Amino acid sequence: MLEETWLADLIHESGNEVYIFDANSLALLEVSEAVRRDLQYTNNELAEKYAPQIMSALSSDQFQKFVTQLRTGEVSQISLQTTRQRKDGSRDEIILQLSFLQLQTVSALIAVSHNAHTEHPSARRAERLAQIEAHVPGLLFQMRQNTSGILQFNFLSQACHDLLGQPPEAFYANPTRFFSLIIKEDQESWREQLQFSAIQLSALNWEGRVWIEAWQDNKWISLRATPRDEGKDGIQWSGLMTNISHSKQQQEEILQSRKELAELSLHMDSIKEQERERIERDLHDDLGGNLSALKMMLEHVWKQLPPTPYIEERRIYLNELIDRSITSIHKIAADLRPSILNAGLIAALDWLAQEHQEQNGIPYLFRTNTSEIIIDPKLSTPIFRVVQEACNNIRKHAQASAVEIHVFDSGTELLLEVIDNGCGIDEQKRHDHSSFGLRCMAERVAALGGQFTIASGKDKGTIISIHVPLVERDLIH
Repeated sequence: MLEETWLADLIHESGNEVYIFDANSLALLEVSEAVRRDLQYTNNELAEKYAPQIMSALSSDQFQKFVTQLRTGEVSQISLQTTRQRKDGSRDEIILQLSFLQLQTVSALIAVSHNAHTEHPSARRAERLAQIEAHVPGLLFQMRQNTSGILQFNFLSQACHDLLGQPPEAFYANPTRFFSLIIKEDQESWREQLQFSAIQLSALNWEGRVWIEAWQDNKWISLRATPRDEGKDGIQWSGLMTNISHSKQQQEEILQSRKELAELSLHMDSIKEQERERIERDLHDDLGGNLSALKMMLEHVWKQLPPTPYIEERRIYLNELIDRSITSIHKIAADLRPSILNAGLIAALDWLAQEHQEQNGIPYLFRTNTSEIIIDPKLSTPIFRVVQEACNNIRKHAQASAVEIHVFDSGTELLLEVIDNGCGIDEQKRHDHSSFGLRCMAERVAALGGQFTIASGKDKGTIISIHVPLVERDLIH
Protein backbone atom coordinates (compact mmCIF):
# COMPACT_ATOMS: atom_id res chain seq x y z
CA MET A 1 0.00 0.00 0.00
CA LEU A 2 1.01 3.68 0.20
CA GLU A 3 4.50 4.24 1.72
CA GLU A 4 3.72 7.93 2.42
CA THR A 5 2.30 7.13 5.84
CA TRP A 6 1.43 10.72 6.73
CA LEU A 7 -0.93 10.95 3.75
CA ALA A 8 -2.32 7.47 4.37
CA ASP A 9 -3.11 8.44 7.97
CA LEU A 10 -4.78 11.60 6.73
CA ILE A 11 -6.97 9.59 4.34
CA HIS A 12 -7.92 7.01 6.98
CA GLU A 13 -9.01 9.74 9.39
CA SER A 14 -11.20 11.36 6.76
CA GLY A 15 -14.94 10.68 6.81
CA ASN A 16 -15.12 11.24 3.03
CA GLU A 17 -14.75 8.95 0.02
CA VAL A 18 -11.13 9.33 -1.07
CA TYR A 19 -9.07 7.05 -3.35
CA ILE A 20 -5.34 7.18 -4.08
CA PHE A 21 -4.14 5.43 -7.25
CA ASP A 22 -0.64 5.01 -8.64
CA ALA A 23 -0.65 7.53 -11.50
CA ASN A 24 1.51 5.24 -13.69
CA SER A 25 -0.03 1.79 -13.12
CA LEU A 26 -3.48 2.94 -11.92
CA ALA A 27 -3.19 0.42 -9.05
CA LEU A 28 -5.22 1.29 -5.95
CA LEU A 29 -2.89 2.35 -3.12
CA GLU A 30 -5.20 3.64 -0.37
CA VAL A 31 -8.87 4.37 0.26
CA SER A 32 -10.70 6.02 3.13
CA GLU A 33 -12.89 4.04 5.51
CA ALA A 34 -15.97 5.51 3.83
CA VAL A 35 -14.92 3.84 0.55
CA ARG A 36 -14.21 0.49 2.26
CA ARG A 37 -17.68 0.45 3.79
CA ASP A 38 -19.40 1.34 0.54
CA LEU A 39 -17.47 -0.95 -1.84
CA GLN A 40 -17.60 -3.90 0.62
CA TYR A 41 -14.19 -5.28 -0.47
CA THR A 42 -11.64 -6.67 1.99
CA ASN A 43 -8.22 -5.02 2.33
CA ASN A 44 -6.57 -7.82 0.36
CA GLU A 45 -9.15 -7.52 -2.40
CA LEU A 46 -8.70 -3.74 -2.60
CA ALA A 47 -4.93 -4.20 -2.86
CA GLU A 48 -5.46 -6.01 -6.17
CA LYS A 49 -7.82 -3.46 -7.71
CA TYR A 50 -7.11 -0.90 -10.45
CA ALA A 51 -8.92 2.33 -11.22
CA PRO A 52 -10.93 1.04 -14.25
CA GLN A 53 -12.21 -1.90 -12.21
CA ILE A 54 -13.82 0.40 -9.68
CA MET A 55 -14.79 3.25 -12.03
CA SER A 56 -16.25 0.81 -14.49
CA ALA A 57 -17.35 3.38 -17.06
CA LEU A 58 -13.80 4.66 -17.59
CA SER A 59 -11.07 2.82 -19.51
CA SER A 60 -7.34 2.73 -18.78
CA ASP A 61 -6.69 4.99 -21.77
CA GLN A 62 -9.12 7.58 -20.42
CA PHE A 63 -7.47 7.51 -17.03
CA GLN A 64 -4.00 7.87 -18.60
CA LYS A 65 -5.26 10.88 -20.55
CA PHE A 66 -6.48 12.46 -17.30
CA VAL A 67 -3.13 11.76 -15.63
CA THR A 68 -1.22 13.40 -18.51
CA GLN A 69 -3.37 16.53 -18.32
CA LEU A 70 -2.91 16.80 -14.56
CA ARG A 71 0.80 15.93 -14.51
CA THR A 72 1.74 18.50 -17.16
CA GLY A 73 -0.30 21.20 -15.46
CA GLU A 74 -2.67 21.57 -18.41
CA VAL A 75 -5.43 21.49 -15.78
CA SER A 76 -5.21 21.49 -11.99
CA GLN A 77 -8.31 19.37 -11.44
CA ILE A 78 -10.73 17.25 -13.47
CA SER A 79 -14.36 16.80 -12.49
CA LEU A 80 -16.66 14.34 -14.24
CA GLN A 81 -19.68 12.13 -13.71
CA THR A 82 -19.11 8.39 -13.97
CA THR A 83 -20.22 4.99 -12.61
CA ARG A 84 -18.74 3.16 -9.62
CA GLN A 85 -19.09 -0.62 -9.18
CA ARG A 86 -19.30 -2.38 -5.80
CA LYS A 87 -18.27 -5.93 -4.90
CA ASP A 88 -21.88 -7.20 -5.15
CA GLY A 89 -22.11 -5.88 -8.73
CA SER A 90 -24.35 -2.93 -7.94
CA ARG A 91 -23.48 0.44 -9.45
CA ASP A 92 -24.24 4.06 -8.72
CA GLU A 93 -23.65 7.39 -10.41
CA ILE A 94 -20.95 9.53 -8.79
CA ILE A 95 -19.24 12.87 -9.27
CA LEU A 96 -15.50 12.24 -9.38
CA GLN A 97 -12.85 14.91 -8.81
CA LEU A 98 -9.33 13.98 -9.90
CA SER A 99 -6.07 15.70 -8.93
CA PHE A 100 -2.37 14.86 -9.14
CA LEU A 101 0.15 14.82 -6.28
CA GLN A 102 3.87 14.15 -6.73
CA LEU A 103 5.23 12.32 -3.68
CA GLN A 104 8.79 11.18 -3.19
CA THR A 105 8.01 7.49 -3.58
CA VAL A 106 5.16 7.61 -6.06
CA SER A 107 3.17 9.80 -8.44
CA ALA A 108 -0.37 9.75 -7.05
CA LEU A 109 -3.75 10.20 -8.72
CA ILE A 110 -6.19 11.32 -6.02
CA ALA A 111 -9.92 10.81 -6.55
CA VAL A 112 -12.68 12.22 -4.36
CA SER A 113 -16.23 11.07 -5.00
CA HIS A 114 -19.77 11.74 -3.88
CA ASN A 115 -23.21 10.75 -5.10
CA ALA A 116 -24.13 12.42 -8.37
CA HIS A 117 -27.64 13.19 -7.11
CA THR A 118 -26.61 14.64 -3.74
CA GLU A 119 -24.92 17.90 -2.97
CA HIS A 120 -22.34 16.68 -0.45
CA PRO A 121 -20.42 19.44 1.38
CA SER A 122 -18.13 16.91 3.06
CA ALA A 123 -16.93 15.71 -0.34
CA ARG A 124 -15.80 19.21 -1.14
CA ARG A 125 -13.92 19.31 2.15
CA ALA A 126 -12.26 16.01 1.25
CA GLU A 127 -11.22 17.49 -2.07
CA ARG A 128 -9.45 20.29 -0.26
CA LEU A 129 -7.90 17.73 2.04
CA ALA A 130 -6.58 15.75 -0.90
CA GLN A 131 -5.00 18.88 -2.32
CA ILE A 132 -3.78 20.05 1.05
CA GLU A 133 -0.36 21.16 -0.11
CA ALA A 134 -1.95 23.70 -2.45
CA HIS A 135 -4.11 25.23 0.24
CA VAL A 136 -1.87 25.41 3.29
CA PRO A 137 -0.35 28.91 3.76
CA GLY A 138 3.20 27.62 3.87
CA LEU A 139 5.41 24.67 3.01
CA LEU A 140 3.95 21.31 4.03
CA PHE A 141 6.71 18.75 4.61
CA GLN A 142 7.61 15.35 5.93
CA MET A 143 11.14 14.43 6.91
CA ARG A 144 12.77 11.39 8.42
CA GLN A 145 15.94 10.87 10.46
CA ASN A 146 17.22 7.31 10.23
CA THR A 147 19.09 5.47 12.97
CA SER A 148 22.39 6.72 11.49
CA GLY A 149 21.31 10.32 12.10
CA ILE A 150 20.84 11.21 8.42
CA LEU A 151 17.92 13.60 7.89
CA GLN A 152 16.06 13.49 4.58
CA PHE A 153 12.84 15.01 3.29
CA ASN A 154 10.21 12.49 2.15
CA PHE A 155 7.75 15.09 0.98
CA LEU A 156 7.76 18.81 0.22
CA SER A 157 4.74 20.61 -1.17
CA GLN A 158 4.84 22.86 -4.21
CA ALA A 159 5.33 25.91 -1.96
CA CYS A 160 8.92 24.73 -1.56
CA HIS A 161 10.29 26.95 -4.33
CA ASP A 162 8.45 30.04 -3.08
CA LEU A 163 9.83 29.61 0.45
CA LEU A 164 13.28 28.05 -0.05
CA GLY A 165 14.08 29.13 -3.60
CA GLN A 166 14.52 25.57 -4.90
CA PRO A 167 12.16 22.81 -6.10
CA PRO A 168 11.38 19.77 -3.90
CA GLU A 169 13.51 17.51 -6.11
CA ALA A 170 16.67 19.42 -5.09
CA PHE A 171 16.11 18.50 -1.45
CA TYR A 172 15.11 14.91 -2.23
CA ALA A 173 18.40 14.44 -4.08
CA ASN A 174 20.63 16.04 -1.42
CA PRO A 175 19.75 15.32 2.24
CA THR A 176 22.10 18.05 3.53
CA ARG A 177 20.79 20.83 1.31
CA PHE A 178 18.31 22.24 3.82
CA PHE A 179 20.91 22.42 6.61
CA SER A 180 23.30 24.21 4.25
CA LEU A 181 20.68 26.95 3.76
CA ILE A 182 20.59 27.75 7.49
CA ILE A 183 22.94 30.61 8.28
CA LYS A 184 25.89 29.75 10.52
CA GLU A 185 24.61 31.63 13.59
CA ASP A 186 21.37 29.59 13.66
CA GLN A 187 22.71 26.12 12.84
CA GLU A 188 23.44 25.18 16.45
CA SER A 189 19.90 26.00 17.61
CA TRP A 190 18.53 23.86 14.75
CA ARG A 191 20.69 20.87 15.77
CA GLU A 192 19.78 21.23 19.45
CA GLN A 193 16.03 21.50 18.92
CA LEU A 194 15.96 18.67 16.36
CA GLN A 195 17.85 16.40 18.75
CA PHE A 196 15.62 17.33 21.70
CA SER A 197 12.48 16.63 19.65
CA ALA A 198 13.85 13.25 18.52
CA ILE A 199 14.80 12.17 22.04
CA GLN A 200 11.69 13.45 23.81
CA LEU A 201 9.29 12.88 20.89
CA SER A 202 8.08 16.41 21.57
CA ALA A 203 6.95 19.01 19.04
CA LEU A 204 9.73 20.55 16.98
CA ASN A 205 9.43 24.34 17.17
CA TRP A 206 12.27 26.24 15.54
CA GLU A 207 12.74 29.73 14.17
CA GLY A 208 15.82 30.67 12.20
CA ARG A 209 17.27 32.33 9.12
CA VAL A 210 18.00 30.71 5.78
CA TRP A 211 20.07 32.13 2.94
CA ILE A 212 18.25 32.05 -0.40
CA GLU A 213 20.98 32.09 -3.04
CA ALA A 214 18.58 32.70 -5.92
CA TRP A 215 17.39 35.94 -4.36
CA GLN A 216 20.58 36.86 -2.46
CA ASP A 217 18.54 37.35 0.66
CA ASN A 218 18.11 36.07 4.22
CA LYS A 219 14.64 34.85 5.14
CA TRP A 220 13.24 34.06 8.58
CA ILE A 221 11.25 30.81 8.72
CA SER A 222 9.18 29.15 11.40
CA LEU A 223 9.25 25.35 11.38
CA ARG A 224 6.63 23.43 13.37
CA ALA A 225 6.42 19.63 13.22
CA THR A 226 5.17 16.62 15.16
CA PRO A 227 7.51 13.61 15.51
CA ARG A 228 6.63 9.92 15.38
CA ASP A 229 8.87 6.98 16.27
CA GLU A 230 9.01 4.63 13.28
CA GLY A 231 11.17 2.05 15.04
CA LYS A 232 13.97 0.74 12.83
CA ASP A 233 13.07 3.37 10.22
CA GLY A 234 13.96 6.20 12.64
CA ILE A 235 11.99 9.32 13.58
CA GLN A 236 9.55 10.94 11.20
CA TRP A 237 8.30 14.53 11.44
CA SER A 238 5.27 15.96 9.66
CA GLY A 239 4.72 19.68 9.76
CA LEU A 240 4.73 23.12 8.22
CA MET A 241 7.29 25.83 7.40
CA THR A 242 6.14 29.43 7.10
CA ASN A 243 7.78 32.72 6.20
CA ILE A 244 7.96 34.97 9.28
CA SER A 245 10.40 37.52 7.86
CA HIS A 246 7.86 40.36 8.05
CA SER A 247 7.03 39.81 11.73
CA LYS A 248 10.73 39.41 12.58
CA GLN A 249 11.48 42.65 10.75
CA GLN A 250 8.82 44.39 12.82
CA GLN A 251 10.32 42.95 16.01
CA GLU A 252 13.79 44.11 14.99
CA GLU A 253 12.44 47.59 14.24
CA ILE A 254 10.84 47.72 17.70
CA LEU A 255 14.10 46.58 19.32
CA GLN A 256 16.02 49.14 17.29
CA SER A 257 13.59 51.86 18.38
CA ARG A 258 14.04 50.84 22.01
CA LYS A 259 17.81 50.87 21.56
CA GLU A 260 17.67 54.34 20.04
CA LEU A 261 15.44 55.55 22.90
CA ALA A 262 17.89 54.09 25.42
CA GLU A 263 20.78 55.80 23.66
CA LEU A 264 18.82 59.06 23.58
CA SER A 265 18.08 58.70 27.29
CA LEU A 266 21.76 58.11 27.98
CA HIS A 267 22.64 61.12 25.85
CA MET A 268 20.15 63.31 27.73
CA ASP A 269 21.56 62.08 31.05
CA SER A 270 25.03 62.94 29.80
CA ILE A 271 23.88 66.47 28.92
CA LYS A 272 22.25 66.85 32.34
CA GLU A 273 25.41 65.68 34.08
CA GLN A 274 27.48 68.15 32.05
CA GLU A 275 25.11 70.94 33.05
CA ARG A 276 25.21 69.85 36.70
CA GLU A 277 29.00 69.82 36.54
CA ARG A 278 29.00 73.35 35.11
CA ILE A 279 26.63 74.64 37.78
CA GLU A 280 28.61 72.85 40.51
CA ARG A 281 31.81 74.43 39.22
CA ASP A 282 30.23 77.89 39.03
CA LEU A 283 28.83 77.59 42.54
CA HIS A 284 32.11 76.39 44.00
CA ASP A 285 34.52 78.53 42.04
CA ASP A 286 32.54 81.73 41.53
CA LEU A 287 29.94 82.09 44.25
CA GLY A 288 31.92 80.16 46.85
CA GLY A 289 35.06 82.07 45.98
CA ASN A 290 33.24 85.39 46.15
CA LEU A 291 31.85 84.61 49.59
CA SER A 292 35.29 83.61 50.85
CA ALA A 293 36.73 86.86 49.49
CA LEU A 294 33.89 88.80 51.09
CA LYS A 295 34.67 87.24 54.48
CA MET A 296 38.32 88.23 54.19
CA MET A 297 37.44 91.79 53.19
CA LEU A 298 35.03 92.09 56.12
CA GLU A 299 37.74 90.93 58.51
CA HIS A 300 39.89 93.76 57.19
CA VAL A 301 37.03 96.22 57.72
CA TRP A 302 36.40 95.02 61.30
CA LYS A 303 40.01 95.78 62.17
CA GLN A 304 39.58 99.38 61.03
CA LEU A 305 36.55 99.96 63.28
CA PRO A 306 36.67 100.80 67.00
CA PRO A 307 36.10 97.67 69.13
CA THR A 308 32.62 98.10 70.59
CA PRO A 309 30.12 95.42 71.75
CA TYR A 310 27.80 96.23 68.83
CA ILE A 311 30.58 95.94 66.21
CA GLU A 312 31.74 92.63 67.70
CA GLU A 313 28.20 91.29 67.66
CA ARG A 314 27.74 92.27 64.00
CA ARG A 315 31.12 90.76 63.08
CA ILE A 316 30.27 87.39 64.62
CA TYR A 317 26.81 87.33 63.02
CA LEU A 318 28.05 88.19 59.50
CA ASN A 319 30.93 85.68 59.69
CA GLU A 320 28.50 82.92 60.72
CA LEU A 321 26.10 83.92 57.92
CA ILE A 322 28.88 83.74 55.33
CA ASP A 323 30.09 80.38 56.72
CA ARG A 324 26.55 78.94 56.53
CA SER A 325 26.20 80.20 52.95
CA ILE A 326 29.52 78.61 51.95
CA THR A 327 28.44 75.33 53.60
CA SER A 328 25.11 75.45 51.70
CA ILE A 329 26.92 76.07 48.43
CA HIS A 330 29.18 73.09 49.06
CA LYS A 331 26.17 70.89 49.87
CA ILE A 332 24.21 72.02 46.81
CA ALA A 333 27.28 71.49 44.62
CA ALA A 334 27.82 68.01 46.07
CA ASP A 335 24.18 67.08 45.43
CA LEU A 336 24.50 68.28 41.83
CA ARG A 337 27.69 66.32 41.19
CA PRO A 338 30.02 65.19 43.96
CA SER A 339 33.55 66.27 43.15
CA ILE A 340 34.66 62.97 44.63
CA LEU A 341 33.57 61.38 41.33
CA ASN A 342 36.74 62.84 39.86
CA ALA A 343 38.65 60.47 42.16
CA GLY A 344 36.90 57.41 40.68
CA LEU A 345 33.75 55.35 41.11
CA ILE A 346 34.98 53.35 44.15
CA ALA A 347 35.92 56.51 46.08
CA ALA A 348 32.57 58.11 45.14
CA LEU A 349 30.51 55.12 46.33
CA ASP A 350 32.51 54.91 49.57
CA TRP A 351 31.83 58.64 50.13
CA LEU A 352 28.13 58.09 49.36
CA ALA A 353 27.89 55.35 52.00
CA GLN A 354 29.53 57.59 54.63
CA GLU A 355 27.27 60.52 53.73
CA HIS A 356 24.08 58.48 54.15
CA GLN A 357 25.38 56.94 57.38
CA GLU A 358 25.88 60.42 58.86
CA GLN A 359 22.53 61.70 57.57
CA ASN A 360 20.38 58.68 58.53
CA GLY A 361 22.13 57.56 61.70
CA ILE A 362 22.29 53.87 60.68
CA PRO A 363 25.35 51.86 59.57
CA TYR A 364 26.17 51.78 55.86
CA LEU A 365 28.78 49.07 55.20
CA PHE A 366 30.78 49.48 51.98
CA ARG A 367 32.60 46.41 50.58
CA THR A 368 34.63 46.03 47.40
CA ASN A 369 37.22 43.67 45.92
CA THR A 370 39.13 46.48 44.22
CA SER A 371 40.47 49.90 45.13
CA GLU A 372 39.99 51.31 41.65
CA ILE A 373 37.96 50.52 38.53
CA ILE A 374 39.12 51.74 35.15
CA ILE A 375 35.86 52.91 33.64
CA ASP A 376 34.68 55.63 31.30
CA PRO A 377 33.34 58.63 33.30
CA LYS A 378 30.26 58.51 31.06
CA LEU A 379 29.56 55.12 32.65
CA SER A 380 30.64 55.85 36.22
CA THR A 381 28.30 58.83 36.66
CA PRO A 382 25.08 56.94 35.69
CA ILE A 383 26.14 54.00 37.89
CA PHE A 384 26.71 56.38 40.81
CA ARG A 385 23.28 57.94 40.23
CA VAL A 386 21.59 54.50 40.34
CA VAL A 387 23.22 53.63 43.68
CA GLN A 388 22.42 57.13 44.96
CA GLU A 389 18.74 56.68 44.02
CA ALA A 390 18.68 53.27 45.71
CA CYS A 391 20.06 54.82 48.92
CA ASN A 392 17.50 57.64 48.73
CA ASN A 393 14.69 55.06 48.41
CA ILE A 394 16.00 53.23 51.48
CA ARG A 395 16.01 56.47 53.46
CA LYS A 396 12.45 57.35 52.41
CA HIS A 397 10.67 53.98 52.45
CA ALA A 398 12.66 51.01 53.76
CA GLN A 399 12.59 51.66 57.56
CA ALA A 400 15.92 49.81 57.61
CA SER A 401 18.40 49.61 60.49
CA ALA A 402 21.40 48.59 58.35
CA VAL A 403 22.52 48.90 54.72
CA GLU A 404 25.33 47.29 52.74
CA ILE A 405 26.80 48.37 49.40
CA HIS A 406 28.85 45.74 47.57
CA VAL A 407 31.03 46.38 44.51
CA PHE A 408 32.69 43.49 42.66
CA ASP A 409 34.90 43.81 39.57
CA SER A 410 35.14 40.51 37.62
CA GLY A 411 37.29 42.02 34.88
CA THR A 412 34.55 41.89 32.28
CA GLU A 413 31.55 42.86 34.38
CA LEU A 414 30.82 45.18 37.28
CA LEU A 415 28.42 43.84 39.92
CA LEU A 416 26.87 46.22 42.45
CA GLU A 417 24.44 45.29 45.20
CA VAL A 418 22.55 47.60 47.57
CA ILE A 419 21.13 45.54 50.43
CA ASP A 420 18.88 46.67 53.29
CA ASN A 421 17.07 44.86 56.11
CA GLY A 422 13.93 46.97 55.89
CA CYS A 423 10.27 46.31 55.19
CA GLY A 424 10.74 45.25 51.55
CA ILE A 425 9.00 46.43 48.40
CA ASP A 426 5.39 45.52 47.72
CA GLU A 427 5.09 43.41 44.54
CA GLN A 428 2.32 45.59 43.11
CA LYS A 429 4.26 48.79 43.77
CA ARG A 430 7.35 47.29 42.13
CA HIS A 431 5.47 47.06 38.82
CA ASP A 432 3.52 50.29 39.30
CA HIS A 433 4.16 52.71 36.40
CA SER A 434 4.14 55.58 38.89
CA SER A 435 7.26 54.17 40.63
CA PHE A 436 9.50 56.56 38.75
CA GLY A 437 12.53 55.95 40.98
CA LEU A 438 12.67 52.23 40.19
CA ARG A 439 11.89 52.80 36.52
CA CYS A 440 14.59 55.46 36.26
CA MET A 441 17.18 53.12 37.80
CA ALA A 442 16.21 50.26 35.48
CA GLU A 443 16.31 52.49 32.40
CA ARG A 444 19.72 53.93 33.32
CA VAL A 445 21.19 50.44 33.69
CA ALA A 446 19.54 49.22 30.47
CA ALA A 447 21.01 52.20 28.60
CA LEU A 448 24.46 50.99 29.74
CA GLY A 449 23.77 47.53 28.33
CA GLY A 450 23.41 46.09 31.84
CA GLN A 451 20.83 44.21 33.91
CA PHE A 452 18.83 45.57 36.84
CA THR A 453 17.04 43.20 39.23
CA ILE A 454 15.18 43.53 42.53
CA ALA A 455 14.71 40.76 45.08
CA SER A 456 12.44 41.65 47.96
CA GLY A 457 10.14 40.08 50.50
CA LYS A 458 7.74 41.52 53.04
CA ASP A 459 9.70 42.37 56.21
CA LYS A 460 12.73 40.59 54.69
CA GLY A 461 14.50 43.56 53.18
CA THR A 462 15.51 44.27 49.59
CA ILE A 463 18.47 43.46 47.34
CA ILE A 464 19.01 45.66 44.28
CA SER A 465 21.51 44.09 41.86
CA ILE A 466 23.19 45.88 38.98
CA HIS A 467 25.28 44.09 36.33
CA VAL A 468 27.13 46.35 33.87
CA PRO A 469 29.59 45.06 31.22
CA LEU A 470 33.05 46.64 31.50
CA VAL A 471 33.60 47.00 27.75
CA GLU A 472 33.97 49.95 25.45
CA ARG A 473 30.60 51.19 24.27
CA ASP A 474 29.61 53.46 21.42
CA LEU A 475 28.07 56.27 23.46
CA ILE A 476 26.33 59.26 21.92
CA HIS A 477 28.38 62.42 22.30
